[in-house]
Formats: sequence, C-alpha cells, structure tokens
Amino acid sequence: MVTRVGELAASSMAALFGTWASMTQMRSLDDLLDHFNVDEPVWEAFEAQVGSPGADYRLLAALPQVALITACGNAMTASGPFTPIQATPAERLARRVLAAQSDVREEDFIDVIGVDP
Repeated sequence: MVTRVGELAASSMAALFGTWASMTQMRSLDDLLDHFNVDEPVWEAFEAQVGSPGADYRLLAALPQVALITACGNAMTASGPFTPIQATPAERLARRVLAAQSDVREEDFIDVIGVDP
C-alpha cells in the first residue's frame, strides 16, 4: 500500500483536530474550546489580553498573529503564566473550521502555526 505524504499529514491533523467533515458541525467557540478541553481560567487569562470573541469562533480565526503571540506572552493564570500551546490549538481549529465551512477543500487549506514556543 502506498501512502502519500499529504495523506499522512491529513491523518495526523485529523487525530488532533478531528476530520475535515466534522469541522462543519462546530457552531460556536465553546465547541472548539470543548474539543481541546481548555480550562476556563486559561481561556479567561487569554481573553484578558485580547478581549472576548463571545461565542463567534470567526473572531478568533481572524485574530492577527501578533495579537495571539502577545496575548500568550502576557497572559497569566492563578498558577502563573501559560504557554502558547494552551491557546494556539483553539485558534488553529477556528481557522480550520472556518475554511471547512467555507467549502475550502482540506488539501487546499494551509495551516499556519504562528507562535514559537
């Protein structure tokens, strides 16, 4: 059996984010946060830096990378600062959901990881 690199990438992304088809079922930011089990204090610390997008995941998807990086660098929880890995999966998922719901094919989607740990 021959597996292409794109197929491997798609299967690893599905393991993290869910299938491309499942993205069309997500309707709110809470769906994305629940997908990654983001704790409320972590999300509140992030929101304290960039403001609340409410329930609209599209606002998170549109967040400029510089704002995301700054927010991750400045956010504090009760236990101290948190790492970007706690916020960026939800932002990446928001962009994937927006693309899937806009009829972008998975193979045409370009995933950008905007935060260096």
